[in-house]
Amino acid sequence: MYLTKKGRHLEAINQLLQALQAYLLTENYEGVEACCANIGSFVHRLGEHYYAEARRWLLTGIAISRWMRIGLDGAHGEMIMGKLYIEGNRQPGLSLRWLKKAERIAEQAGNQVSLADVKMVLALWHQKYGLRRDEIDTLIQALRMFRKLRKFDCTQKELYMAHKFPEVWQDVLTVVNTER
Repeated sequence: MYLTKKGRHLEAINQLLQALQAYLLTENYEGVEACCANIGSFVHRLGEHYYAEARRWLLTGIAISRWMRIGLDGAHGEMIMGKLYIEGNRQPGLSLRWLKKAERIAEQAGNQVSLADVKMVLALWHQKYGLRRDEIDTLIQALRMFRKLRKFDCTQKELYMAHKFPEVWQDVLTVVNTER
């Protein structure tokens, strides 16, 4: 994770592939499932040319999770699948279905970090295909959730949202900051 935060995605993927091999050898299928989702997530960061490969890894992780009934509290794979379709300018309905599925998983698991991340990506969907008001409302929800988390680096998420949503970010901050 550290490597990809530093933009060293290929190194991060190579490390995950080594971890995947170890998880397979030790029959740690929860590690296998998590590795597949993370590899797919990191591969998608390499750019649109790699989206098909990223989808294969994400779908593998999602399939392992469902078939083996492990990792059911994580919605990362589903969220990144939705993000791939947004960024690829393809199938807004399919993108929204993946994001709604991710939202349901995170809500059912009570996973507030995942839920806030999904809200943030849903805001990307609204930015591209929906209404400005829905984009703002969804970002407000995400920011509120991130700020409620304890021992969490909210600054990183706020910087990301400010970068991705410059046209509405001040409106979001105005609403959330007046609630304090």
